[in-house]
Amino acid sequence: MNALGFLLRKKMANFLRDLLHHPSRMVLYIVVLGVILLSGLSGSAEDVETGTQLPFAFLQGGLIGIFTLIFSITIYSSLQAGTTFFEMADVSFLFGAPISPKKILGYGLIKQAATSVLVLLFLICYMPMLRDGFGVDTPFCIGLVLCFALVLFAAQLLGMFLYGLVNGRRRRIQLVKGVWIATLVLEVALVPLLMYVNGGHMDSLAQAVGSPWLTWYPIAGWSAGLLCAAWQGSWLMVALYGVLLAVTVSLVVWFFMHRDVDYYEDVLQATEITYQARAAMKKGGMNANVRTGMVNSSRKSRVRGVGLHRGQGASVFFFKSWRESMRQSRIPFLRASTLVILLGSAVTLGVTMMVGSDDGPISPNIMLFICLVFSVYMQFFFQAAGSWSREIAKPTIYLVPERPFTKLMWACMDSFLQPAFDGIVLFTIMGLFCRGPVSTVLTCMGMFFSYGVLFTAANVLSQRVMGSFSKQGLFMIIMMLLILLLALPGALVGSLLLFAASLPLWMGGAACIVLNLLVSVGVLALCRNLLEVVEYTA
Repeated sequence: MNALGFLLRKKMANFLRDLLHHPSRMVLYIVVLGVILLSGLSGSAEDVETGTQLPFAFLQGGLIGIFTLIFSITIYSSLQAGTTFFEMADVSFLFGAPISPKKILGYGLIKQAATSVLVLLFLICYMPMLRDGFGVDTPFCIGLVLCFALVLFAAQLLGMFLYGLVNGRRRRIQLVKGVWIATLVLEVALVPLLMYVNGGHMDSLAQAVGSPWLTWYPIAGWSAGLLCAAWQGSWLMVALYGVLLAVTVSLVVWFFMHRDVDYYEDVLQATEITYQARAAMKKGGMNANVRTGMVNSSRKSRVRGVGLHRGQGASVFFFKSWRESMRQSRIPFLRASTLVILLGSAVTLGVTMMVGSDDGPISPNIMLFICLVFSVYMQFFFQAAGSWSREIAKPTIYLVPERPFTKLMWACMDSFLQPAFDGIVLFTIMGLFCRGPVSTVLTCMGMFFSYGVLFTAANVLSQRVMGSFSKQGLFMIIMMLLILLLALPGALVGSLLLFAASLPLWMGGAACIVLNLLVSVGVLALCRNLLEVVEYTA
C-alpha cells in the first residue's frame, strides 16, 4: 500500500499546487464553499412554524424516487458500457505496476467513496428548504448527503459487478435488464395501487408515497428507509436496512477480493470512454456526446431507414437530425426529455394541490403557471445541448456552399421544434387535468416555446463569444447569468402588464412571448457569422 499511499499524496499535493498557480480557480472554490456553508448554516428548524410544514411522507417518497432514479440510470449505463472507479492516470501507473489487483480495487473503492461525498456537498444548499418544508434538522441533512453518496457508490460498484457478470453477452444483458425493469415497474406501480387502496383521494397520496413497501427497492429504497427510519426513531428498521446494505456491498466486494475476477479489461474500456468524454468536454465543449457514440459504435443497432430523401442546400441539416431522431423514437420529437418534464410537472402539480387543499381549491391558472415555471426550469438542462451543437463540431456544415446564417438557422431548427412539441404535449395534458381556460393553456404553450428558443439563442451566443465550453464551474454560472439577462425584458414587461396594469393573463403572456422571440432573433442575427470561420467554434 506504500505505492498507493504515495500516489494519493502526490495527487493531493498536485491539486493544491495547481490551485496556487491558478488564483482565480482558488477564489471560485472559496466562494462556492462559502455559499454552501452559508446556505447550510442559515436558519434553524425551531424557527419554522409547524402549520406550514409538509407531511414527512412527501420527503420520504421524494428521496426514494430520486435515489431510485439515480441508481437505475447508473445500473443501466453500466450494463451498456461498464463503469469505472479509475482515471487514465491510474491505469497508466497502477495496472502495469507489480501491485496486487485486490489492493488496486480497494484503492479505487476508497477513492470513489470519498469522491461521492465531496461531489454531493452541494446538497447542503438545500438544507434551509428542507428545514422550512419538513422541519428536519442539520444531522438529517448531513445524513442525506451520506446516503446519497452511498447510493452512488453502491450503484457503481454493483454496476461493475453486473457488467463483468453479463460479459457482453446479449442474452445475459437482456435477462438482467428485464429483471431490473420489472422491479422498477413494480416500484412505480405500487404508488397508484396503494393510493387506490387507501381511498383514491388526494390525502391518500401522502400515505402511498410514504408507504414502507416502497423502501424495499434494493439499495435505493434501503438507503432512503434507513435515513427516514433514523429520523422517526425506529431503530429496529435502521438496523434492518443497515444490515441489508452492509451485506449487499460486502458480498460484492468479497466477490472481487476473493475470486479471481479479471476486471482489468472491463475497466479499461469504461475508463477510456470516460476519459475521452471528459477530454471532449474540455476541448469541444458540449458539442460531442462521446460516451454515447463510442458505446453505439461497439454494438449492433437496428437501422429502420437510410438516406434523407428530402431537403436541399442548408435544409439537409434539419432532415439529417430528423432522421437521427426517428431512429431513437418512432414518434418524432418524443424523447426522454418530454417524459421527464411531463412526469416532473405532474408530481409538482400533485404536491401543490395537496399543500393548497386546506385553503380551498387552487385556481387552474395558478396550477398551470406553476407547471410552466417548473417545466421551463427543467427545459434549461435539456435544451443546453441540441443537435446544432453536435453539428457545428463536424466539418461538413462549413463545406456546404450556403449562407452561414441560413445554415445556422436550419441546424437549430430541431432545437426550435422540440420545445414546441413538448409544450403542446405537456400543457394539453395539464390543461385537461386542471380544466384550465383555453387561453391560459395556449399562453403556457407559447411561453414554453419562446423560452426554448431563447435558451437555444443563448447557447449560440455563448458559443460565439466564449467558444466551446464545458457545462461546469464558472462557464455554467456565466451561462445562467446570460440567460437571465436575455429573459429579463420579457419577464419584466409581462409582469408589469399582469400585476401593475391588471391585464388578463394571456395578454401578459403574449407580451413575454413576443419579446422573448424578438430577443432570440436579435441574438441569432448578431451571431450570423458563427459558421464563417471555423475558429469561432473552437
